[in-house]
Amino acid sequence: MNIAVVEDMKNDFDIISNFIDKYYKKKHISYNLHGFKCEKEFCDEFEKDKFDIIFLDIYIDNLNGMELARNIRKKDEKCLIIFSTVSKEFAIESYEVRAFYYLLKPYSYEQFMEVMNLAHKVLPNQVKYIEVKEARINIKVCLDDIIYIDYYNHYIQIHTNYRMIKSYMKFKEIMELLEPYKQFLYCYRNCMINMSKVSGIREKDFVMKNGEIIPISKKHCGEIKQYFADYIFDKMRGAL
Repeated sequence: MNIAVVEDMKNDFDIISNFIDKYYKKKHISYNLHGFKCEKEFCDEFEKDKFDIIFLDIYIDNLNGMELARNIRKKDEKCLIIFSTVSKEFAIESYEVRAFYYLLKPYSYEQFMEVMNLAHKVLPNQVKYIEVKEARINIKVCLDDIIYIDYYNHYIQIHTNYRMIKSYMKFKEIMELLEPYKQFLYCYRNCMINMSKVSGIREKDFVMKNGEIIPISKKHCGEIKQYFADYIFDKMRGAL
């Protein structure tokens, strides 16, 4: 779960980031929070499908956040935009950009929670998860957050964009969970990669976007490389 908060007031940013942390800890859902103090910071990092939810202050950096929302919609039709602001002035205009909610400051955690519960009734249609057990607690891991999965010292290690999740699951169990999802490839003994997180391929290994190197099985090297090439081709023509 990737969430952006575009907010130039430190106190307001601290409140919403604390609410987000509290919400996801209670739900046992892993998340990644990106904070931006101004429009430029956000625009420099924003790209299609990067964020699931964007909290946006309409009055940001002395600019009209509604214009930023229009620019977001030009690139990304799916992300949920939640306005967080002190004024009702742009409530009607927010329909133009298909804002999911218009949250008026100040708001309580209970109000915030209601909005997030509504959001997550929509998000399951867009965001796919697997559920694993970590330290005896079931947690949901967003598939798009997974970089690769390996096995070490009796643990399954799920390497994600933000942290490593350890589970006593068997590797066969995690493979069965991921079998329906075409982006995951078994490339080495007890190791699976998320092909959408690959930045390059070399003779004997994959280079992941986070810089890590994942080896390719010598025995099945040709087959693995062909599977990866087919995945990239299907993705480019919009079949995935």
